Amino acid sequence: MKQVINGKMYDTEKATLIGEKTYGNSSDVHYDYEALYVTKKKNYFLEYAGGALSKYAEKAGSNSWGGSNGLTWYTEEMAFEWAQEHAPSEEVQKHFSHLIQEA
Repeated sequence: MKQVINGKMYDTEKATLIGEKTYGNSSDVHYDYEALYVTKKKNYFLEYAGGALSKYAEKAGSNSWGGSNGLTWYTEEMAFEWAQEHAPSEEVQKHFSHLIQEA
């Protein structure tokens, strides 16, 4: 998927996947999918998709809702928070080691 956001082209085919999460299947109205990516220039973005009753629902008429999908940019801090919750630990350490502190 490609999308221009704030004058920059974000492309899932050219970026590195950090992690992803899925709830349900794509035909489910509660379906929820997110994948965090980083570009070669260290810009973070989230690919998302959701069903008609997910957080990604969009109004499709006066009394109906439909699903949606797209890309949205993330700050490094937003990406780090998302990754800590959903990405494999080794990916968090690989991409955000400079933000991780000793306990």
